[in-house]
Amino acid sequence: ERRKAGCCLLVSLTISMLGIGYSWSAQFARGASLFENMGLSDSGVSLAFLAGPICGLIVQPIIGALSDQSSSRFGRRRPWIAGGLGLIVMSFLLIGNAYGLGTSFGDVHQNRRPRALIIAVSAFWVLD
Repeated sequence: ERRKAGCCLLVSLTISMLGIGYSWSAQFARGASLFENMGLSDSGVSLAFLAGPICGLIVQPIIGALSDQSSSRFGRRRPWIAGGLGLIVMSFLLIGNAYGLGTSFGDVHQNRRPRALIIAVSAFWVLD
């Protein structure tokens, strides 16, 4: 027997798209200027933006297969969703604090920050 989906169920199923849209908007609105301010060339910015979807092509099927085989008292998907949420929060914190972290790890030049750039691009890839 098929049950009818109510409004609350439909909202709860689609609310994740709000988070995904917010994440992508924040990435693409600020990512390029942030990377250029840290000293990355235009071609490097293009590669930084391209690496995320390429990693997603590889990582998403692996995570899907692992979650299909997992079993937990919380269900098959919820632990993976919670882990993804943790990675997203960590990535946003790293991107937002990349300048300060780069300075803490030894970046001294104002227009070239290699350590901050490694932190920001790595977090950008994880976020993507």
